[in-house]
Order: sequence, then C-alpha cells, then structure tokens
Amino acid sequence: MSNFSFDKVEKYGADVADYIKKKSGKIKATDGKTYTLKISSGSVFATFVKHLGNVNMSWSELEKWLSKNNFEVLKSKDKTELGWTQIEKTVFSTKAKSGSKPSAANKTALAESAACIATAYLCQTGKDLTTRDLSTANSIKYLTTDIDVVVDIGELDSKKGIKQILDWLKENPDWLETSVTTAKILKSKLKLGKNHHFHRDSMFMKNIYTEASKHIKKLNNVGLKIGGDKWNPGDIWIADKGVSGFPATKDLTGLNKQVAEKFRKAMIMGVSLKKLGKSATWEVYNLEEQERNFRFDSVKKPAGNLMDSKDMYLVTKSGKEIQVRTFDTKNNIQAEIKGSSAAGGKAGFGLVSFAIKKIAKVDIDKWEILGKLSTKDKIKRIQKHYKNIFGASVTEKSIIDAVNNKTNKGGETFLAWPKLQQDDYWSSKIQAMHICDVIKNSKQKNDMISIIIAYAASLGLKDMFDASVYGKVF
Repeated sequence: MSNFSFDKVEKYGADVADYIKKKSGKIKATDGKTYTLKISSGSVFATFVKHLGNVNMSWSELEKWLSKNNFEVLKSKDKTELGWTQIEKTVFSTKAKSGSKPSAANKTALAESAACIATAYLCQTGKDLTTRDLSTANSIKYLTTDIDVVVDIGELDSKKGIKQILDWLKENPDWLETSVTTAKILKSKLKLGKNHHFHRDSMFMKNIYTEASKHIKKLNNVGLKIGGDKWNPGDIWIADKGVSGFPATKDLTGLNKQVAEKFRKAMIMGVSLKKLGKSATWEVYNLEEQERNFRFDSVKKPAGNLMDSKDMYLVTKSGKEIQVRTFDTKNNIQAEIKGSSAAGGKAGFGLVSFAIKKIAKVDIDKWEILGKLSTKDKIKRIQKHYKNIFGASVTEKSIIDAVNNKTNKGGETFLAWPKLQQDDYWSSKIQAMHICDVIKNSKQKNDMISIIIAYAASLGLKDMFDASVYGKVF
C-alpha cells in the first residue's frame, strides 16, 4: 500500500476530489478497505473541494488545513474519519495506458505547462503572453498550432489541452503573471532562443529520469525510497532543438557530468518552478563549486510552553530552519526546510532515522512504539530530551497542563480528541525532541544536518549519490 504525503495535494488533489465525487464518496484506504466519505454540503470533503478551487489559498495553506482536518466516514464500525495520508495513492499514481483518455488536468499540470507555453511564446515572438493573447482567435490559433510545435506537455499536448491551459490562465490572472515572470527569467538567465523546446511530462523527460533512477538503484544499498526528483527536481526541461537527450551513461557520475555540461551550454536544462509572489529569485543548484556542507547552529527554543506545539526546529549557521514534526496520525516525523533563504523540500522519517542511525548509532522509536508508552513514560522522555537540549528542567505539571489545554480546530480540548490524534501529538513531540537531542549533542552534528538538508533540497545524499545541476525560479 502507498499513502499520500501532504505535499502531494497540489499534484493529486483535483484528481482525488473528482474520483470521490464520481464514486459517490467511496475511496480506498491504505489499510486495503473501502470507505464511504460524507460529501454533502458542509462536510470536510465539500470544504476541501472549495479550497482546491480557491486560487487565493496557497498550497502550503491547504497542506496545513489538511493536516488538521480528516474526512468524515459513513457506515463504518471501526473508523469515523479518514485522513489525507490514509488514502491509497496508487489508485491515482498508476500511469495511464497508452492511448487512454487523459485524466482531468490538475493545477500543477496546468501551471507547469503554462510556464512552458509562456516561455516558448516569449522566445518565438519576443513578447510577453497577455490576457488578450488568451482570447483573440488569431493568437489562440498561433498558440495551439505554432507554439505547440516547440512544447511537449504530456496529456495536455493537444489543441484541446493547450486551449484548456489558456482558459485557465484567463480565469487566474495571478498564474498568468507568474508564467510571464518565469518566462522572462528563464529566457534571460538560460539564454533561450527560437531553437529551444519545452518539456513537461514528455517522453523526453521520462527517459532522463528512467536513466537516473536506474543508476540510483545500483547505489542504494540501504533500502530508502529515492525518487528521481531527489536527483533532479526539474518540473520542466528545456532542450535545444537538435539535442535528443543524453548519451548512454554507465553510472550516475557520468550522467551528472553530461547534465552539467549541457546545462552550461544551454542545450538541456531542468528547471524547478514555484508560484511567484511580489519578487522572484533565480538559483542554480549542484554546481561543482557550490558548498554542500551545512553547519548546525542550535535547536530553537519554543517561544511559549514546550507543549504548545508538536514540533521542534533545528537551525543552521546560515539561517535555515528545519521543522521536525508529524503531519497526520499513524505517521512518523518529517523534516521540512523552512528558512527564508532555503530551497525548501522535505526529508521523511526513513532518511532522517537512517542518517542518525548511520552516524550516531542511535535508533529513533517509531510512532507504534511510542503509542504504547504510559503518559508518565512519555513525560519522562520529554523531560530527558529537554534537559539534554536546553540544559534546564521542565516540570511534569507544565507538560500535562499545556497538553490538556490544547484545542483542535473544532474547539475540542485534548482529552476529547480521538486516541490516535492524542498519540500522534505525543509521538511527534518525542520523536522531534529525540532527533534534536541526538544531533545537538553529537560530535558529527554537521554531517547529520548536511544529509537531511541535502536530501530535502535535492542536493544529493551524502555518501550515496550526487544530485544533478538544476535551475529554480521561486
């Protein structure tokens, strides 16, 4: 079984919502059972659908909302709600068979394809894509025929698909602005011209990631699930017309050398995209001369009571903050880069626990084990870690009082929460504090921090594989 993480709502949210509506609420869960969700007006699911269509709600805001709200389940003796991370992912992630009808485009597909079209339009005409271009017959014809020649955008790569993107941009001027700004940056920074082609989910892209994954698999002797996006998180790839791809390579080192060489020559370039705000930044990652080692600075002390939240923060010398917490029940922690100057990204429990086990020789208990502890034992662990991290004591009473005063979005106090949510709160804090304790007090703290950040930000994985060069607009 395969579960969703919260950061996958941007990619799969619309597909999941459409599927649930089409199936009258029925959805398969990671436990193998099928549940019927409440989808009527006023339900959590109905609110979820509204949020998906709300262009003013950022994906990070929707992720946070999802982490605190589970879907109500009908006609179930053993389950009253189903969280996003308990939905079976493979139903949606399985590749469609050749010749099958394209699924409804989600916001990510539309946004990334729009960036391809806007950049191609700027390179071909020397002009920005405008609202008028999205509406007039001549410009629509040009975009769906001439521009289509230099873009390859997977399921949306047809006149109908491109028209769908144009209509979406017309309805979402903020995304049109992001697409145009992205196009200007890419054309300038990568020195793009009329001979460049733009790829999103194309066979050209898939072949690149197939080759990289094959090489990574040979290097992976610790059993971590390492996807191609950790080697290169390019949402789109840009290639010179005369270049068909990378020549056959024997290993990842050889492939990375080819990627770097062709990136510098503006022949083939992977680019990671984000929705832009008032300002935009361009960065190139994994160049040979870049520093990849990160130095630990501190564990951020909670501003209020220790138990006001279930997270902890690691801080680097460069100012990057790494939030450590769970994102739902029945899950272990994830480490997410939050620093304002960071590339962003997450490292799951598997990677974090691997780094700590390999370097510090310490096992981090999983949520299943922590859930079986008595409240007294949970408190003792928190007190021990607090003392090791901050050199001070925290009383049992202050921990209990803070926990019992916690309320969820529905206004329910901690003692009224379902047991799984109570267990999650305790295990998240204990795991996060244990990780911070080990890293802070290890002589090899910088090595552990470097592994976590490098993986989360797609900079490669220390002692296993090097990531490839890519550009990012954010």
